[in-house]
Amino acid sequence: MIVMSVVLGACSVGDDADEPILWPAPRSRAHGDRMDAGSIPQTHDRCRPLVGTPSARTEGVLEVRFETTEGLQGQHAPKNVGAAWIEAAGGPYVRTLELWGNERSSITMWDLRRCSTDHSVDSVSSASLDGPAEHNSRWDTRDFRGNVVPDGEYVLWLQVTANEIVPEGPYLEIPFSKHAGGWTLIPDAGDAFEHIELRYTPSQP
Repeated sequence: MIVMSVVLGACSVGDDADEPILWPAPRSRAHGDRMDAGSIPQTHDRCRPLVGTPSARTEGVLEVRFETTEGLQGQHAPKNVGAAWIEAAGGPYVRTLELWGNERSSITMWDLRRCSTDHSVDSVSSASLDGPAEHNSRWDTRDFRGNVVPDGEYVLWLQVTANEIVPEGPYLEIPFSKHAGGWTLIPDAGDAFEHIELRYTPSQP
């Protein structure tokens, strides 16, 4: 199996994160399902900076691990393209953690929901993959502008596809909270994704 690894930022990760916790269940959509256009943030909303209390901006590292599964359907299967990115709950785009594949418009949810002024995606991009793979990335709690984001509620998005735009590939939304405490989250598998694990470690004061 191919293993993909992306590192964002230079923070170190400790080994003392809390035991796995119960979090809201991830929301998944299967191959060919489409999102209501009304739920896609408008450009000015997804590109706006996050506002929060300056003192409540805990720095840390979020480690993300997942695997894409066998059996992905599509014109080019098993070859696939995809993305992992973070949004604030409610809409604003934060940062892309990983992007594989040059046909970016095929990764429909990422292409619709990202902020087009984020040019940092080039640093986490790679070629399309020949089949299922293990993916590993880290987020240093900063947005694509380089600012530490406020503590609060966020969503990790995953999407993979073997098609050219239509029908769009399956995607998964995983809600999580960024705050002063550490945690480990192991969500249920979603269509096309399995062995998902998120581990958050706040920086030491």
